[in-house]
Amino acid sequence: MSQVSVAFYIPHSWRTLQGITGHAIAWWTADVEDRFSHCEVVVNDPETGHRVCLSSSAMDGGWRAKPVGKGRGEIDLEQDHWVIVPQPHVSPVQVWSVFRSHEGMPYGYVDIVTKQVLNIPWGDARGDFCSVAAAKMLGKKWSRLNGISPNATYELLALER
Repeated sequence: MSQVSVAFYIPHSWRTLQGITGHAIAWWTADVEDRFSHCEVVVNDPETGHRVCLSSSAMDGGWRAKPVGKGRGEIDLEQDHWVIVPQPHVSPVQVWSVFRSHEGMPYGYVDIVTKQVLNIPWGDARGDFCSVAAAKMLGKKWSRLNGISPNATYELLALER
C-alpha cells in the first residue's frame, strides 16, 4: 500500500441520522453511481508507525486523527463501503505538517451547507469539511478548493493518475 492514500466512504446505512445525512450529501453532490459522503487521508503515524485516518469530521467536531482498525473508535477500511485511492507522490511529512497546523480546528458546518447543499459561493473561514481538509493535506491547489466535495475530490484524483 502507498504511504499516503485517500479513503472515500460510500454511505450504506439508512438506519441512523448519520447514514441518512451521508446519503443526502452523496446524492446531492454527484450524478454518478458510486457516491461518496466522506473522505479520509490514510497515513502512518510517525510516532507509533500505525495507520491512521486524518480528516475533518462532523461527528468528531473538526480536524482529528483516528486509528485504522476494527475496534471501537477505529476506522475499519476493510469494509466494502470504502474505496482506497493511493497517492504515491504525496509526502507523509507534508500530510502531517498540514494536519498538525489544523488539528483541533472546527468542522466547516457553514461551508458544507452553503457550498455543498445550496451550491452558493459563500461561507466562512472557521473550519473545513472532509474533502477540503484532504485536499489541503495532499497539497492540492485546485480552484475553489474550499467548496470541493468528496465526489469531486475522487474525480480529480482519478484524473491525475
